[in-house]
Amino acid sequence: MSVKHVLLIALVLANLVLLTAVVLKIEPPRQADAQVVGGGNNFAVVTAAIDNNEDVVWVINLKTRQLSVLRMPQGAGKTLTLMDTRNLLKDIRGNR
Repeated sequence: MSVKHVLLIALVLANLVLLTAVVLKIEPPRQADAQVVGGGNNFAVVTAAIDNNEDVVWVINLKTRQLSVLRMPQGAGKTLTLMDTRNLLKDIRGNR
């Protein structure tokens, strides 16, 4: 057997070992727990672009049912400004 054949067999065996390692490591996809009820992730956040190159961030605290709206101007040195906070339970139920 020549040196080329030995190197070729060694490379094929190395590839088979690597392929076996990859196949044995395959796991089912993990479940995404984005909004876990009762956990530490009790917020839902939505962003949108509005006029004047500004973004708006809506943050819902799922525990207290509070909606906060924040304005985020574009550019350096600009600060996030709280525009309004609403109690969603009170708004949905009305003033009864």
